[in-house]
Amino acid sequence: MRKYLLHILIISYVFFLTPAIQAASDVEEAIEACKQAIKTNPDDADAHYILGYAYGKSGMYKEAIEAYKQAIRIDPDDAVAHSSIGVAYRKSGMYKEAIEAYKQAIRIDPDDAKAHNNLGFAYGESGMYKEEIEAYKQAIRIDSDYAKAHNNLGFAYRKSGMYKDAIEAYKQAIRINPDYAVAYNNLGFAYGESGMYKEEIEAYKQAIRIDPDDAVAYNNLGFAYGESGMYEEEIEAYKQAIRINPDYAKAHNNLGFAYGESGMYKDAIEACRQAIRINPDDAVAHTNLGVAYGSSGMYKKEIESYKQAIRTNPDYVLAHTNLGNAYVSSGMYKDAIEACKQAIRINPDFALAHFNLGLTYVLLNDRSSALEQYEILKNLDSELADKLFILIGEYFKGIE
Repeated sequence: MRKYLLHILIISYVFFLTPAIQAASDVEEAIEACKQAIKTNPDDADAHYILGYAYGKSGMYKEAIEAYKQAIRIDPDDAVAHSSIGVAYRKSGMYKEAIEAYKQAIRIDPDDAKAHNNLGFAYGESGMYKEEIEAYKQAIRIDSDYAKAHNNLGFAYRKSGMYKDAIEAYKQAIRINPDYAVAYNNLGFAYGESGMYKEEIEAYKQAIRIDPDDAVAYNNLGFAYGESGMYEEEIEAYKQAIRINPDYAKAHNNLGFAYGESGMYKDAIEACRQAIRINPDDAVAHTNLGVAYGSSGMYKKEIESYKQAIRTNPDYVLAHTNLGNAYVSSGMYKDAIEACKQAIRINPDFALAHFNLGLTYVLLNDRSSALEQYEILKNLDSELADKLFILIGEYFKGIE
């Protein structure tokens, strides 16, 4: 009777309180109750399992793993315990162990759709996309109305570049759950990656209809508007994302880029500064700030912004390339050449860096070196190659 009452006590602490986990003390009390139960009966598998669950809810995954291991030692055929330890392994970044745990759960209960879904997630985090897709498909075979598995399958398809299949998977998730805002957001991404910008915009609008306070959806909507050339709408969408979440650095950065595209350079500078204030290590924001400074004729500040971007991310090719441009604008051709060459060292196939390097050689009256960049560009970007060739011809024709 005492053991039974202890189980009831533990279950009341964990399964009544943990759906929302109102306060840390609730979890602490649950953990202590489990420990007391285990002290009374060390072979109580349920107590070990619930202890693992409580540890997991507290983010104490190492302790959760040990508790689940004890539960499995006592009851090796507990599929739920194997699945749960899989979750703890995955959240600890131990993906190989997570995969094996989910597989063990499936061996015990082959019809556990959730275990198949979780296995797919672990495969995905391990870069095993083919296996990930198959795991989600198996979850769906078991439970065709498993909306989350359909959504995850769409995400796996997207990572594999299978955008048409991804779109259909997301649509299926939405058919099952019409208020699935996350699926609408993901559907928008898939549409955008397929160049279907009108549909992308509509998908994000649906996500916002379901969750009007979703700052990410507004940010995504702004990006979709920008791809469609709807710059006023783009700016307003980013502003709305920021109203919802004033510390949303990415939205500030995107707003800065949108202002720059609209020629509103003063506003662009301020938006990029806000992004950097929130996230000082955002190389993209520093680069966008540099572009805004350059467009405003503030070349010294432009150069410093690109240098800061490079300090933050030394392998950021665009920052090196833009730095080269800024040096050209300041007449610092030797520095421009070195900046472009550094971009090319990082990414030999970055066409814009070759174009800018070729242009710098033109300005230095080095026709031979400029033509070398033209020859390279022909295999990377024929349009930029033709543009450089015309510039070479016009410049040297004028000085001959």
